[in-house]
Amino acid sequence: MLEFMEEATVECLINAETRSWNVEMIDGIFIPQEAELIKKIPLSRCEADDSLFWPWSPNGQYSCKLGYRFLREEEDFNRLEEPPDYEKGLWKAVWALEIPNKVKHLLWRACKNSIPTKWNLARRKTITDPSCDRCAGGCEDFLHAVWKCADLDGVWGELELWGFRARVSFQCFGELMAWIIKNNRTPELFAMFFWSIWTQRNQLRTQQPYCPLSQLSQLAKDRFYEFKASHPAALPRRGQQQTTWSPPAQNAFKINYDGALFPDTNRSGIGVVIHNGDGQVIASLAQPLNQTFKAVEIEALAASRALELAADIGLNEVILEGDSMVVPQALKSKDLGLAAYGLLIRDALSFAGIFSEVSYSHTKREGNNVAHGLAN
Repeated sequence: MLEFMEEATVECLINAETRSWNVEMIDGIFIPQEAELIKKIPLSRCEADDSLFWPWSPNGQYSCKLGYRFLREEEDFNRLEEPPDYEKGLWKAVWALEIPNKVKHLLWRACKNSIPTKWNLARRKTITDPSCDRCAGGCEDFLHAVWKCADLDGVWGELELWGFRARVSFQCFGELMAWIIKNNRTPELFAMFFWSIWTQRNQLRTQQPYCPLSQLSQLAKDRFYEFKASHPAALPRRGQQQTTWSPPAQNAFKINYDGALFPDTNRSGIGVVIHNGDGQVIASLAQPLNQTFKAVEIEALAASRALELAADIGLNEVILEGDSMVVPQALKSKDLGLAAYGLLIRDALSFAGIFSEVSYSHTKREGNNVAHGLAN
């Protein structure tokens, strides 16, 4: 059979009448993992020419920034290196700190080891001597420059909060920062300390006016409390008004749709409900699918199925409403770019052409509860 299929294309794996995968053939040809990946690809209702797609953006629009990110992720994946344990939750915690943005940005770069310390410059052959200018006794990586250097004993020794400095060792600055956050050693104040130390180090190297080390601890504390005083804690947010479903105009019909995923059982579901201008249900649909998809794909499939149901019962003026932002925007713009789900949107648009008037609306989950319940 494999010899017979040497020149075969993907088309032979698709049932032309039902526009669905030939599950029996796929399971017979491919190993189980590959077969499952193939069956998770949703198929459009109509045949379409082969085309490129770009799955790394929600709307399928390519940009140089996304291309660069993709190449970096590929490079990191090929290295097969697991991120260190201390990084789990670190980035989210760093960006949540209530500190000046310039301090936050330096903190993030320091944790990523992208600061031009003498050690990093020496590794890039920019300079030849990586030793610390303060103590001349060690290589100046960022951990040494702001934490381990013996000349900083007076800065960090003024507060008992940093008493662990002599007892706990760290391999890099990122590991130190993760420990500070995990053990709640006032990470905002710590960040202001290390920013003041690094700033003073740069001023010293470039022969600018600088604060002596003996006064640096007090300067860091003053900056910290000054920032806190000018940025009071945000008041608790008032409860947002709950979104509720609203009926369409008297001469129109509102079609609510939703998709649901059940990856544990490898299933999906589509729910559709149609109301008239009086808020009465005139049609509904609950359709289980024996395959799971991506979230945007099941939403696009649900939108297409909803419009098909409305066309089948002879409606003319309709409003299509769902709780996915991506699908209504794609239907409105009709600019699918290189979106992987573009063919599914085209299916929905083909049904949309049947109606005399169709509009698209987005609502929050609370305003789409009936369709959501049918999908589940």
